[in-house]
Amino acid sequence: MQAGNLAIGLLIEKFSEFLEWIFQKREKTLVKKLIDLDLNIKKDFNISIFDVSESSFDVLKITLEKMDSQILNYIIILLSEVSFSKNKSQMFQRIKSNTKLNERILELIEFAEHCNKNLPLEIRNIQNSLQQLMRFAH
Repeated sequence: MQAGNLAIGLLIEKFSEFLEWIFQKREKTLVKKLIDLDLNIKKDFNISIFDVSESSFDVLKITLEKMDSQILNYIIILLSEVSFSKNKSQMFQRIKSNTKLNERILELIEFAEHCNKNLPLEIRNIQNSLQQLMRFAH
């Protein structure tokens, strides 16, 4: 049984490294993208990326309903990149301190799906990855 758990843990770790490798191919650093996103949603919606990751979803829904689907998709993508990243920046650590970050990302995806039936493939892949990861965690 212990060997099986070890194998699952190794599989999850390798999968996380694979996702991180995919996301590292971006030109702008993830920290810079996150800071830019945070500034934009503060300016346009009076909400921070920390609010998106930590606030009650019922409170958050009111703001999300005002957002363009592309902005919401970008938030989902960046939060998932943070979730899978090993970056130790203060901003990342604060977001990752939410032990239910992956559940929040899935809530955001469900909300986006409800608003826009045709989710981009990248969002679907994130959804599948998180669901698999959470299945292994339980």
